[in-house]
Amino acid sequence: MPSLLASIEDLLEEVYWLEGVILITESKSPTFISISQINNLYNRLCVHPKGKVVKELIRKFVERKNSINSTKPVLVLESNGRYWLGLIGLHNSPSAGQDKVQHLNRCYKLIR
Repeated sequence: MPSLLASIEDLLEEVYWLEGVILITESKSPTFISISQINNLYNRLCVHPKGKVVKELIRKFVERKNSINSTKPVLVLESNGRYWLGLIGLHNSPSAGQDKVQHLNRCYKLIR
């Protein structure tokens, strides 16, 4: 996950004004799922081992007002049932990038 930070941030810069979710699957490539296609993601989650829980968490994130601005929910979904769901936003301070990497390292260790 921390190695994907740059590509997540690049994607976030492209879609910061849209409402939706950033999804990372086994391909390890971040994809933006717009709110208009969120039902496709929900349907896909039906076959995931923890899909109901993840679907409900995403729904709550998307309903929040902050998903409309530069802060987006990020879902890392693994086929073995593990997942990580959090928020990431654009920050311009020099230390913000390092802080995000450290945070993602800690979070990703929890799902391994």
